[in-house]
Amino acid sequence: MKVYELITVILGVGFLGWVAFGAVFESSIESPTYRPIVSPKGVEIREYDRISVVAVQDVNQSGSFRKLFNYISGNNNQQKKIPMTAPVIQDNGVMMFVLPENLTDIPTPSNPGVRVDTIASLRVGVHAFNGGVGKANEIKQRFEDSLHKNGIKTTTRWFLCQYNSPWVFPAFRKNEIWIEVLP
Repeated sequence: MKVYELITVILGVGFLGWVAFGAVFESSIESPTYRPIVSPKGVEIREYDRISVVAVQDVNQSGSFRKLFNYISGNNNQQKKIPMTAPVIQDNGVMMFVLPENLTDIPTPSNPGVRVDTIASLRVGVHAFNGGVGKANEIKQRFEDSLHKNGIKTTTRWFLCQYNSPWVFPAFRKNEIWIEVLP
C-alpha cells in the first residue's frame, strides 16, 4: 500500500469515527419532557411545565460554557457530579444547562456568577435545524415570520437550543429555535 493510500484510509476511518461519535455517545442524553400541542399548518408546538436549569450570564460563550461545565463537574457545595443533559439553552445572553429531572437535591454553585433557576411553564413553537448556529438570528426571523403568517401569536422571547457537543460533526449537530407562543 502506498503512503497516500494509507493516509487516505486513516483519514477516512477518522472521519467516520467523528461522524459516528454523535450517534453513539450522544443519543441517550436526557432532555426535558414536554407535551406536544396540536397546531394548525403543521407547526411544532411544545408545552413544558417547568425546566430546572443552571445559568450564567456572560458575553463570552466559551467562558459561560466552562463555568456551567465546572458546576456539573463538581464545582458546587456538595462536590456532586451531575450528568450532562440537552439542550444547552441560550436566552438573551444567558447560557443554561438543563438539570436532570430526577435531581431533587440541587447543589448550590460555588461560583457566584452561576445560579440555579427555573424556566416556568413555557409554550414554544419549535424549528429544528442542523449545522452551526452562526445564522441562528436569520433562522429565528424566518421562523417567526412563518408563525405570524400562520396566525400564531408570539411573544418577543426566544431561545437557541443546542443538543450536541462541539465534537459532533457540524452537519449532524441538532439545534432548535424556540419562540414563545401565546395560548
